[in-house]
Order: sequence, then C-alpha cells, then structure tokens
Amino acid sequence: MELHMVFFNKDYDTSDQAQVYKDGLVVLAAFVEVSDKTSSQFQSIVSALPNVTMPNEHVTVAHVPGNLNDILPKKKNLYFTYKGSLTTPPCSEVVTWIDFKNPILLSHAQVREAWKMFHSVFNVINTYSAMMCMILEHSCLNLWGHVCLLI
Repeated sequence: MELHMVFFNKDYDTSDQAQVYKDGLVVLAAFVEVSDKTSSQFQSIVSALPNVTMPNEHVTVAHVPGNLNDILPKKKNLYFTYKGSLTTPPCSEVVTWIDFKNPILLSHAQVREAWKMFHSVFNVINTYSAMMCMILEHSCLNLWGHVCLLI
C-alpha cells in the first residue's frame, strides 16, 4: 500500500486549474509498512474508511493531524524528488514528486481496514490497483490537497 498526499499551489484557484502549470502540483509519497503498533496519527483517516461507499468518492476526515510531520515517515531527511506526471488521467506532466525512502508504519488492523474498504467498494483482487482519496480540510504552506491510499 502506498500513501500519496497531493497538493496544489494556492496561486491557482482549483486543483484542476493548477494541473496546467508546471508548478501546479506536489505529491508527497510513501509506502506503508505493517507494524505491531497502531498509528494514532492515522486513526482518524482509518476511521473514515467505512464512509467511502463508491469509487472516486471523497470523504472529509473529521480530525486530520494539524501538522503534516505527524503523518509523514519519521525520518524525512531521506527522499528523492523528480518532475513527473499524475498517476491518473489526464496524466498531466505537472507534478513535483517527493518520495520518502522510509515507510509510514500502520498496524495490521489499520491496513486490514483499508483492504476491507478497497475490496468492498472496488471489488478488487490483489493484482488490481485501486485508489481512495480523502480531502485534507486545512492548508499547509501555500498548498491545499488530499490524501490518497493506493493498493
């Protein structure tokens, strides 16, 4: 499972408008690794998963951590960055990707909740990829965005 946090530059009114500019989007990406410990930082996101009932549905998370550092990998100094594109249509080449080397740790139960939602909503099997997005209801720096879990 992988987490994408997609942000658009607030110099543009919407994410759709930002998609036509080279400085329009930034994606922070990290893989998820199963851990023995529950991530309290992600519990509000995991708790919102049952509210997703249709593909491409957006769900507002009630209590998103106030600081992005709380949901990023603990070691943020190891990453690579490159110019790339969106992973979904229209696949615009307007994304600055920041990929963290270290994973985000979630418990078995938290990962299981994500899988349950993906399988019930998307009817996917292990060989297919699915995505679920949630809107972040606060700004960070000069960006607005959403969180996507990919399986």
